[in-house]
Amino acid sequence: MPPLKATEFRAHLYEVLNEVLDKGIAVDVELRGRTVEIRPKVLPGGKLAQLVKRKAVYDPGADLLESPFDMQEWEAKWDAILGPAKKPRRKKA
Repeated sequence: MPPLKATEFRAHLYEVLNEVLDKGIAVDVELRGRTVEIRPKVLPGGKLAQLVKRKAVYDPGADLLESPFDMQEWEAKWDAILGPAKKPRRKKA
C-alpha cells in the first residue's frame, strides 16, 4: 500500500487508526517527503494474546488418577438435602 499523504490521513484519522488496530497492519504517512509508520503496539489476537505466560507447577509426586473426591458420598449428601435426582425424560420423536 502506498503511503498516505498527510492531508488524506488527517481527513480520515480515526478510520485509519481503527483499521490499524483492528487488522494489525501498519500504515505509512508521508509528510514533506518523509515517511512515518503508524502500527499497533500489540499484535492482534484479542485479550488472550496479551496474557503473561506463567510457569506451570509440576509435582511428580501427585497422583492424578486417584482423586480424593468421592462421587457416591457427594450424591448421598445432596440426595439427603434435595431428594433423589429425577431421571431425564426422553423427547418424543
